[in-house]
Amino acid sequence: MIIKNMVKEDIPHLSRFQLENWPDIIPEFKFYIHNSFTHPVKIIDQEKIVGIGCALSFGKTAWLGHIIVDEKNRNKGVGRSLVEYLCTYLENKGALTISLISTPGAFKFYQKMGFHVDTEYIFLEGQGPLESKAAPEIEKLRKKDQEEVLKLDKSVCGENRTQVLKDYLKNSYTYQDSEGMQGYYLPHLGEGLIISPDEIAGLELMKLRYQKKNQGVLPVDNTRGVNFLLDNDFQEIRRINRMVRGEDLIWDPSKVFNRISGNMG
Repeated sequence: MIIKNMVKEDIPHLSRFQLENWPDIIPEFKFYIHNSFTHPVKIIDQEKIVGIGCALSFGKTAWLGHIIVDEKNRNKGVGRSLVEYLCTYLENKGALTISLISTPGAFKFYQKMGFHVDTEYIFLEGQGPLESKAAPEIEKLRKKDQEEVLKLDKSVCGENRTQVLKDYLKNSYTYQDSEGMQGYYLPHLGEGLIISPDEIAGLELMKLRYQKKNQGVLPVDNTRGVNFLLDNDFQEIRRINRMVRGEDLIWDPSKVFNRISGNMG
């Protein structure tokens, strides 16, 4: 088996790695290939791609995303080789904390690879979008808000995700009250990231999001956000584990009112 960097010519061959209940992986790998902070790779055996994955580097913190092994080649050490290679790559770049989202079937495997549970995410789904009016405190995200958004994201999530967020700040929203910005919603980043240290602001931004959405994913720690959806007849669909290897990440999941995606939390 040989591990090589993924290139754009590999994209047409990735559809067979698509997993059930996962968003389309093709746009994700196109994103990985065209960004400097991501490192997508493939494992080749007998001239065929048998495994894929990506490392996302944010300095001292990092993520593994889309670790997928071809069904016919599972339990043959492909996944272990991928994870070991990508973790070594990230640790050599200075990562002290490596996070990932684990499917239930991969949980014990990641435990053996040195990962432990950080928290859980809850998937919730409603019958349709919610009928609600946007709060008057919600405004379009202005250029002068951008630095504050990045600062808030870092303080809540414990990572410097500027390279991810910077391209999605346009056509986004903030919640502004008499004391300033209390939260933000980036509808075009992944599943629609919502961060707020204030419960009222977070819930109002959720109401805005759910005018057009009927699915969401939140950390279990955000009980106010989860209960808001349950009170509006959303149903819990499933839970998955967020896991970490290395130093524990200092962050506040109770302030995350909707995640980005499974490859960045």
